[in-house]
Amino acid sequence: MKRSFVREFRSTLRRFERLIAGRLRESSCCSGVTLPQCHALLEIDAKGPVSLIELVQNLGLDKSTLSRTADGLVNNGLVSRTFSDRDRRSIQLALSPEGQGVCDRINADNDQFFSRVLGRIPAARRQQVLESFQELVNALAMENLSIVDDGCRPASRKKKRKGTENDVPDGNRSESKASP
Repeated sequence: MKRSFVREFRSTLRRFERLIAGRLRESSCCSGVTLPQCHALLEIDAKGPVSLIELVQNLGLDKSTLSRTADGLVNNGLVSRTFSDRDRRSIQLALSPEGQGVCDRINADNDQFFSRVLGRIPAARRQQVLESFQELVNALAMENLSIVDDGCRPASRKKKRKGTENDVPDGNRSESKASP
């Protein structure tokens, strides 16, 4: 893959990160809860009552971090925590009425914001934008799974690929050399 293409992508991604970070700093974005709490609330809202382990898997956080996040939500009265009758180690989390209200505000505020953003994209291209964004997120998730816990790439991924000095190895062996 051409280095200039990768650099342009990275530049665009940094701009996207700055714009999203600005949005996340606004109190209306998460209705006064932290970003991890916001993500946990929205996941519980989408899935219904869930176990702590399911949240760990769905949000990609470690158990101790998510446990502290859940503790904060319980202490603030936004989530209720119940233990399974069969297994006291199994914790179920559900939204309280107040937590549902916070989720409703988060969803309403963000639906309005992103409706305005998407409204700036021609209607004929919106589905393509969504599909491309989903593909990018899935590719990032797959790449993150291929990196070992210490943040280093496995030795098999470190080998240099033959190419021009303007090429950047992409690790995708099935890609055609004619791809841009």
